[in-house]
Amino acid sequence: MANRYTLHINKLESFKTWLSENNIEFRPGKGDYQVLQVAVPNNGFQCIYFRHQMPEHYTVQDKLMPLVKRFIRESRAKLPIKGNAIIPNQVLMQETSTHQ
Repeated sequence: MANRYTLHINKLESFKTWLSENNIEFRPGKGDYQVLQVAVPNNGFQCIYFRHQMPEHYTVQDKLMPLVKRFIRESRAKLPIKGNAIIPNQVLMQETSTHQ
């Protein structure tokens, strides 16, 4: 099986950067639908796929999900928190520039 709603299309470059920072091997996908192949210990290379039916999210193979979830968790931990909401850095920068 595969997860179809976890990795948003605009997070792919951040995910590749995170993989590099964590010394996790990856390579370009093959064919029209593979976007990326990521080395998973004891499971070889697992794939991230593009789907026409769900163009805003990639499909991620189950054996790759622990890495994707760790990436998302660590990415969220780096975002500033305002009240109970996580605020993207762009919004915070706009708020501080309007208050000056």
